[in-house]
Amino acid sequence: MKKLLFCLLLTLFCLVAPFAHAAKVKVDMNKATCADIEDENDLLVFISWVDGYLSAKSGDMVIDLKTIETNLAEIVKTCSSNDKFKLKDFLK
Repeated sequence: MKKLLFCLLLTLFCLVAPFAHAAKVKVDMNKATCADIEDENDLLVFISWVDGYLSAKSGDMVIDLKTIETNLAEIVKTCSSNDKFKLKDFLK
C-alpha cells in the first residue's frame, strides 16, 4: 500500500512539478533552508533532487523506495522543528 501511495505521489509530482511555483525557476542548494520548502510540491522536488544527487554521486542507479521514504521522514522531522536548517546538510 505504501509503495502504491508513493508511486501515485511521484506520478502526481511529475505531472504537476513543471507548473508549480513558476516564480521559483532556480534554487541555490548551497543557500536553501527548510523555510524554502513551502508545500508538498516543494518537498517532492527536493527529495527527488536529493535522491538524484546521491545516486549520481555514488553511481547507484537503483531506486530504493525504502531509503527515499526514510529520507523523506527525516527531512519532514528536521524541517518541522528548524526552518533555518540548510537543505544541503541532508547530503552528509
